[in-house]
Amino acid sequence: MKLMVFLPLIFSLSCVSDSRQKYLSPADLLSKAQIKLEKNKTDDAILLLEQLIYNYPGYEERELAGYLIVKAYYENKDHVMTLAEGRDYVRDYPSNELADHVQYMLADALYRQSPGYALDQSTTRDAVVEFQTLIQLYPESEWIPKVEEKLAKCIDKLAKKEYLNGTFYKRMGMYAPSEVYFKTVIAAYPDSEWADDSLFALGEAYMKQKALGDASDTFNKLTRAYPDSKWTSQAEEYLADIENWNAKD
Repeated sequence: MKLMVFLPLIFSLSCVSDSRQKYLSPADLLSKAQIKLEKNKTDDAILLLEQLIYNYPGYEERELAGYLIVKAYYENKDHVMTLAEGRDYVRDYPSNELADHVQYMLADALYRQSPGYALDQSTTRDAVVEFQTLIQLYPESEWIPKVEEKLAKCIDKLAKKEYLNGTFYKRMGMYAPSEVYFKTVIAAYPDSEWADDSLFALGEAYMKQKALGDASDTFNKLTRAYPDSKWTSQAEEYLADIENWNAKD
């Protein structure tokens, strides 16, 4: 009988607690969310920030709340929501002082999903676009050093995939498709670590087809553009051979 007396009281107190939580002011919701983030309680922070954003659309600190929700999803490694909320944020608040960090987080969310070079690289290419967007829109951003480092890794991965595809066809004696892959690396990723490898491999592919003029042009380009390449001395030997063959003709 005593239990039945206390149950309504417990239920009543619970409702009061829920009511107070439900009707927190936007400032209180924001403050509580920031505290949760500081304690790495990202799920709790997200719930509070969602309540703030959807219940108080005209709140003056909405831009800060939007930034914090992107940050919470990012720290929670929820890449899909980081991208969705991040893209909305940079679209709606491109001039906000926090927009560059949001752009970095959405680009890095793609970078974190980039697979090994042997797999489809669509996500890597998307990451490249977003990193380049940050450099273009926010050239003075404090995130630029990290962006440049990760952008270089993405480009090297894309170049490696193209180069290895080219070497596969070259080994098979299928020189036409191999040339396409090597030329892609040379044109699209000239600053990658695979550019000189691609030039040398392309020159060899021309040699195999006895296209000596194209081979000479390619090896000369290699020695000029990448004088410190591991392939330079061998390219110079090929150039000497080509010159001797031409002299005999």
